[in-house]
Amino acid sequence: MKYSTGKMERVFAITIEHGESAVEQLAKLARKENIRNGYIFILGALGSGRVVTGPQDLSLPTVPMWGDFADVREVVAFGSVSWKDDAPKTHLHVVAGRGGDTLVGCLREGGKAHILLEAVLFETQFDDLSREFDEGLGAWMPKHG
Repeated sequence: MKYSTGKMERVFAITIEHGESAVEQLAKLARKENIRNGYIFILGALGSGRVVTGPQDLSLPTVPMWGDFADVREVVAFGSVSWKDDAPKTHLHVVAGRGGDTLVGCLREGGKAHILLEAVLFETQFDDLSREFDEGLGAWMPKHG
């Protein structure tokens, strides 16, 4: 286990409106407000999306399995905001359901709000936390210290 200590900064109440991309709007806010680190909670509905639903097997680097939905789904999501080079990077995991059909995974494409998405973004400050791509794992990983 590795960890960093930090503190809470600002808290943002966000409404992502019908047809807007969740990932794009969160990145836009992070850039405008210079949010370097944060954690996001979202609820509402999405009109479409493409998600990574897990690795194909236990080998590394991972080869993703994909899941798609083109209908409207009720969603809850949790994610993080960090920066890669000079741009904000949003990492969102969603639970997207419709009737008895549920899809869980990391939202990679799509993710447009249907009616609205309500979100709360908690800005955090860590002196020794960044993210780096780990070639061996095939993933962006937190780097402490």
